[in-house]
Amino acid sequence: NNFLDKINKFNLGSCVNYLGVVTGNEKNQLLSNADLFVLPTNYINEGQPVSIIEAMAFETAVIATRYRSIVDMIDEGIEGLFVEYGNSQSIADEIRKIIINPKLLKSMQSAAKKRFLNEFTKQLHLRQMEKLFF
Repeated sequence: NNFLDKINKFNLGSCVNYLGVVTGNEKNQLLSNADLFVLPTNYINEGQPVSIIEAMAFETAVIATRYRSIVDMIDEGIEGLFVEYGNSQSIADEIRKIIINPKLLKSMQSAAKKRFLNEFTKQLHLRQMEKLFF
């Protein structure tokens, strides 16, 4: 409710569309149409966000906070950019950096997909698990 109240307070209804929880085909469709995924988190139960892995699988550049394992998932300026938690100006600055430099966006998108394929596929995960158990 706090989020929705702020959308109304700042008259952002024309440019912010809150979708709530999305799953399955709807989530895949949103990610496949996205250029950029933003996750400015410090959520206590967040470790290695699957949402970032999913975004990278869809060749989407990432903006996130330097929180827990996120720093091991993204190289700054390669697959994405980092922002300061709780600093909306930091988020706006990094989005602006990407808007004015479409070559940077394309480069990060390609690198994100490459990193996903090299580190985060289901097959790679299962191979790592096999090494642990066998």
